Amino acid sequence: MSGKDPEERTEVRKTGTISRARVHERVKTMRMLAEKKNTRYQAAMTLGRSIKQIGRLLKSYLELGEEGLAHKLCGKPSNHCKDDERKREVLVGYLEHYAKHSLAPILAAYQLKE
Repeated sequence: MSGKDPEERTEVRKTGTISRARVHERVKTMRMLAEKKNTRYQAAMTLGRSIKQIGRLLKSYLELGEEGLAHKLCGKPSNHCKDDERKREVLVGYLEHYAKHSLAPILAAYQLKE
């Protein structure tokens, strides 16, 4: 695990740059490992991973280069996200049925929950 304090890690995570920072650190470590300037144990300690995981990362790095160190789902939509058509249907339904009520958001949430 990184030596950064939790607030700094949270801030980095909020800005979306944590992935780039991790990939950069992994690239540097894997390059040293590939050049035999580092051992798998040292790489594991640096990245906070097991020696077995370092072996997987090294294999991926040697086969795919830097691309192999990035998370494979990076840039892809979540499996749990709702499609735009469904979001539009819900919004139209909300506006048609609940927008005239003072408790509209509460009623809409209740109805959608059911």
